[in-house]
Amino acid sequence: MDQELSLQLDEKIAILQETILQIKEENMMLRSSLDILQKEKEILLNALKDFTEMELTMDETRTRNIQLESQLASLISAVEGLKSN
Repeated sequence: MDQELSLQLDEKIAILQETILQIKEENMMLRSSLDILQKEKEILLNALKDFTEMELTMDETRTRNIQLESQLASLISAVEGLKSN
């Protein structure tokens, strides 16, 4: 009976060891996936930062363009006023 119990325990130990190996492999795969996701997150955050900066630059350029158009309209108006005098 002791030998039978010993065999059963050895089987269970072997099964547990196999399970531990599978868990370790899954853990490594999950860590690898997590690393990839973290790198992707970093890339996306940098892209978002760049996009936000471009939007800000675009808004500043649009505002400056409006100011220049206004100045141009004033200059044209002043030149036309000088021509008519």
